[in-house]
Amino acid sequence: MLAAVTAMVKTEDFNPDHNNWWFLKRLTDGTVQAEGRFAGCEGCHGTVAANDYLFNQGTGGTGQ
Repeated sequence: MLAAVTAMVKTEDFNPDHNNWWFLKRLTDGTVQAEGRFAGCEGCHGTVAANDYLFNQGTGGTGQ
């Protein structure tokens, strides 16, 4: 069962410390649980900063 949808969007001049990524977590009822900069996303994606903060096959990341 789907619990939430998370997204990240590359923007201009939003968050240069994390390569201008904006994060969103929305619950299935439409409630926005978090958006913009928040520690949960920045901390996890920070482990793959050398790959533009993206998890994918090339980084050995989990694809979270």
